[in-house]
Amino acid sequence: MSEVSIIVSNKNRLNLLKNCLNSIDVFTKDISYDLYIIDSNSTDGSRDYLKENYSNRADLIFEDIQSTYAESNNRVMRKCNTPYIYLLNNDCLVSNRWLLNAVNFAKSDLKVGHVASLVLFEDNKVQSHGANILSNGNTHCCYHGLDRHDALLSKVNNYAYAGLGLYRKDLLEQYDYMPEYPCKIYFSDTGWGMRLWENGYDVRYCPSSIVYHLLHNSERTGHNQDINNGRIAFMLEYGDFLKSNNGFSPDYPFTGKRPYQNRSK
Repeated sequence: MSEVSIIVSNKNRLNLLKNCLNSIDVFTKDISYDLYIIDSNSTDGSRDYLKENYSNRADLIFEDIQSTYAESNNRVMRKCNTPYIYLLNNDCLVSNRWLLNAVNFAKSDLKVGHVASLVLFEDNKVQSHGANILSNGNTHCCYHGLDRHDALLSKVNNYAYAGLGLYRKDLLEQYDYMPEYPCKIYFSDTGWGMRLWENGYDVRYCPSSIVYHLLHNSERTGHNQDINNGRIAFMLEYGDFLKSNNGFSPDYPFTGKRPYQNRSK
């Protein structure tokens, strides 16, 4: 059995998808993995390319319905038979030992419920390493924009949640996968991080698991309403805790107050 499932989501970005899949092939030879590729209604030749080049190398999921990020990935994660799962967008590039380091990091401490990778822009500036949450539900990545070699980034830390990172299948099954908020993309990973924290697990940053997220232009604009819809749903779950505790910025090692499922403690 493979150790990790890699799930790549794609829609109409064939050139980016090719680069993403090639980087996985080049930099993931040191660990056994299953590859799943979700294509959501692409019309740019992505499906023909995948059929021709990946029919025998990956599990291809061709969706012809409108699904949110969480819905699509949850459906595929339920199919996975590996202890760990990593979710990637098609505008991501992976690097040497990115996945092996994340898995070894997760194995080193069973309190780690989710591993946050160091996510870089193409110019080696920091996009994310996990993020914390403010009292109004907005998120904050404290080292965003730093150079990847800044000493601050070499330190292991806890964060409220992480977008790109390693999921544990046992915890996904136990806590009902990512919350499926009524928005296309946003806050499902935020909700998953908080769900882990409330159940006694940490979301921890692994400096040696490095992924590049090119952040395609379609992800930079036009999402304000979607972000707002996600935040509203997220705050219905965690707003009381965040407001009463002035947000959530967990320390490492964790000594603070966790959110609780009944929202009353």
